[in-house]
Amino acid sequence: MTPLRMARLRAGYTQRALALVAAVGQGALHRWESGAEPIPPAALDRLALALDVSATVLQGEAAPMALHVARGSSAESTYFGEVTLHFTHGQPLLVPISHATRERMRQEAERGHAWSVFDSLDNRVIVLRLTSLSDLFFSSEQGEESGPEAGRYEPGPGVFPEDAFWETVEKLYAGDLPELDQLNEAQRAVAEVLWPGAASADTRYSDQHTQNFFANATETVWQCASGFRRSAWMHDDAALLPVVEALAGWDDTTVGLVRLPVDEHQVVQVNPQEIDYLSVPGHRLRRVLA
Repeated sequence: MTPLRMARLRAGYTQRALALVAAVGQGALHRWESGAEPIPPAALDRLALALDVSATVLQGEAAPMALHVARGSSAESTYFGEVTLHFTHGQPLLVPISHATRERMRQEAERGHAWSVFDSLDNRVIVLRLTSLSDLFFSSEQGEESGPEAGRYEPGPGVFPEDAFWETVEKLYAGDLPELDQLNEAQRAVAEVLWPGAASADTRYSDQHTQNFFANATETVWQCASGFRRSAWMHDDAALLPVVEALAGWDDTTVGLVRLPVDEHQVVQVNPQEIDYLSVPGHRLRRVLA
């Protein structure tokens, strides 16, 4: 992937939108992104200004998409509160976010970007189609309510920003760890969050509280514009990044489907223009980007 294309994906522009902002032809932009032609100096300066990067970035190595999903600064993991996503037709989504994510989402929404990629503090990287929203409701932890319909949103696992926590949840789900009484101290601490008290072996995996954790640790989830929500466990971590990149950089003039390879037996294809959002387990995506 060329540095220009990566910078456009990170900024959330479609090819058509960036061409308009930077005053270049969309056909020329396509050729520059594919590497078929070099970027002329005058166009390079305008593109750099529009994408808020230096011209040398567009000519050199692409900055990784992990910029939006990394945990390299305290602002990326410091709890701000919740953002509630209200969709025109689909179910609302309540998501705990950091201060940095809140600021990034606000800027992308106000700049008219088509898609936003953001990292939640409950282990989700969410690719959001901004045109599917009716409104965004930000509420800091000092606020009394998490949204205008407080009490009616589906509860999530809570604020657990550490990847090591979710790695353990994933292993517990897969049965890759010993019995509960043989876990080490760190693993027992995670198990106690999943199964508060003395949950029996017969009931602990069916509890909804536990299932919320397992879902965020393992499942790719997408909501259709019709309101239906689907999920699948994509077994290959490496398959997650192309899906996120494809949706984040989707050009609304393009007709086609994005492929979600679930496993060797199942493949799902989604229409980017007909989904509200897609989320993948954050720790699994960062594992690929490490």
